[in-house]
Amino acid sequence: MSPIPTGHVSGNNLILLRRFLADETDVWSSLTKPKQTALWFGRWEDNATPGKIIRVQMAHEKGQPWANMIVEECSAPNRLVVTGIARARLR
Repeated sequence: MSPIPTGHVSGNNLILLRRFLADETDVWSSLTKPKQTALWFGRWEDNATPGKIIRVQMAHEKGQPWANMIVEECSAPNRLVVTGIARARLR
């Protein structure tokens, strides 16, 4: 994985691209197993099946905040779509 940021914005979407020197089984595990995801992105918890909400800790952000996300698609080993759920901020 490159230490240089590879994300970009497309409309309202943040697209994160990562390249792994591993087979697809290892890559899929790095995306879908909480302990492995924690090593490069942040840990997550709850039932990660399509339509369900998970909590993700942003390990490399200031304060390591938690965010709610919904699993939109999960088709092993080729496609995982997770969408952040915005929280309203009151002033």
